[in-house]
This record gives sequence, C-alpha cells and structure tokens, in this order.
Amino acid sequence: MPTIYLSVNGGSTNLRLRDSEGHNPGNDDITTTVTVNDTVTWEPDPTPPAGANAISSIVSIYRKNLPNNGDLLTSQPNNNGTGQYVATVKSVSPGSGTQESYGVQYTLTGSTTIYTDDPKLQMQ
Repeated sequence: MPTIYLSVNGGSTNLRLRDSEGHNPGNDDITTTVTVNDTVTWEPDPTPPAGANAISSIVSIYRKNLPNNGDLLTSQPNNNGTGQYVATVKSVSPGSGTQESYGVQYTLTGSTTIYTDDPKLQMQ
C-alpha cells in the first residue's frame, strides 16, 4: 500500500517526491511500484526538506490520457477529505513493468498559483 509524499525543493516550486517504498530521488523523477489491489495514497510530506516552501494543498491527482499509457488504476484518484488522494490498483495486472503517468496539481502556502507535475506508477 504505497504512499507518495509531496514536497518542494528549497524555496522553489519544483515538486519533490518520495514514497513509502524507499524511493527518494530528491526531485520529481520517481516511479512508484504497485501490485494488484493496492491502495495508493498521495499526501503532503509530513517531513519536508528544511527551508522548503510548504505544499498547502493537493488540488488534484489525475490519470493522464496518453498514447501507450498503462491502465493500472480502477478510477481517477479521489480526495478523501483529509488532504489526501487515494486510488485503487486494478485486481488483474496488465503485466509487470506496465507504467501509468498521472498528473499532480498542488498549491504552496501563501499562493493561489496551481503547479503541475507528472510522475508515474509501475506494476511490479
């Protein structure tokens, strides 16, 4: 049941992602691995890097409609009302190594500007 934590690098607006599986590239270049029936959770990082701008909200998490984009999730991720987004991985694997790109929209504390990034999920 992977959790993907969102923060930004330093005083920038650049998304920094890490996950509960130990992936922590220090930037937005992350691919989180999932298995069938997993529940994936996205949330603001409870321990962001020192001196970083804080993510005030996740505006949306959405599946991208791209050619050759894998189909890993049962539906669009939903806001669970606590500042997290959750989605369930399908019960039948489309095949090991299949990737799905998704979009993340977020705001930073003190700003109404919406920023967007696009990490990936990958089937184990």
